[in-house]
Amino acid sequence: MATIKDVASLAGVSTATVSRVINQTAWVEPVTRERVEKAMRDLNYRRNAAAIALAKRSGDMLGLLTGNLADPFFASLARGVEDVSRQQQCRGRG
Repeated sequence: MATIKDVASLAGVSTATVSRVINQTAWVEPVTRERVEKAMRDLNYRRNAAAIALAKRSGDMLGLLTGNLADPFFASLARGVEDVSRQQQCRGRG
C-alpha cells in the first residue's frame, strides 16, 4: 500500500504539499497539483480510513486490544465484540 511519503517522493514534492492536495486545505500550483495527482494514480494511493477517523476524532471504527487470540477465551471475546459491533454497524480493522 502506497504512503503519502511514496507519493511525495514520486511527485518530487514534500509530504506537506501532498497533504494540501489531498485535503484541499491550501492553494497549490496547478502543475504541482497535477504531478501529485498523477503520482497518486500511478501508485494507486488510497487514503487510510482509520487515519482519517482518528484525525477527525469521529467515525465508526472500533479497536480491540487483547491477549493471544489462540487462547479460546480471547478468541471468544473477539468474536463477541465483532458480533455486537456488526449489530451496531461499526467497522473493525485488524
